[in-house]
Amino acid sequence: PIVVSAAGGIETARLVGDDLEPEEPGYTTPGPAHVSLYLGFRADVENLGGTRYCQWFYETWDSEVDVWDVSPGRDPGRAAVLFCSFPSIKDPAHDPGPELRHTGEAITFVPWEPFARWQGTRWGRRPDGYEAFKEELTDALLGQYLEHYPRLAPHVDHVELSTPLSTQHFARSAQGSIYGLATEPRRFFDPGLLPRSRVKGLYVGGVDASTPGIAGGLSGGVMAAVAVEPLRGTRFVRSLMRAGAG
Repeated sequence: PIVVSAAGGIETARLVGDDLEPEEPGYTTPGPAHVSLYLGFRADVENLGGTRYCQWFYETWDSEVDVWDVSPGRDPGRAAVLFCSFPSIKDPAHDPGPELRHTGEAITFVPWEPFARWQGTRWGRRPDGYEAFKEELTDALLGQYLEHYPRLAPHVDHVELSTPLSTQHFARSAQGSIYGLATEPRRFFDPGLLPRSRVKGLYVGGVDASTPGIAGGLSGGVMAAVAVEPLRGTRFVRSLMRAGAG
């Protein structure tokens, strides 16, 4: 009798159909897409510049530039911003073994449009043009990444790039969105994004009921729980607040 969907506003609407038509345009505006560079190393990365905390590198003072303006057949240039992380050294259970195997990643935002031409092609079997485009982006992004971590350059053992099409394939997110719906002001006034949907028994949780990120996903889940069980949910939230204060 009760269903809570944390799949995302657009994805939930696709599953439900016409009963959940949006009331405001912001409801169907996907957030930014991204490319992610996955790296494997054979080295003690923490002693070669790797960190246990995430790092953002901004390559321009222009605060209006937030995406890497790439397009097939054109020099990709430099990404405006890089998010870098070393998941393996943040994992206390990770055993690097005698070869000191570690992982790293670099993420940046890109427009969806340059990749849309290959929508509908199969993952792992996309045309040569797509693979050539990916290779150009991989080389450019890796070169830029190693400018920030030059001591890791001799120890790169594996490099692989995912695109918005990869995200769309594995996560079913609209246009490969990394953060759910776009955070435009109109989104937060759309009644279709309240945890209690217009479909009886259907509730929306996760980032699209709140705001992007881990904290947004958590708060969206709490909001959905309170909407389902107002009294019990409110008591639970109050107990958390008391525990935090203690």
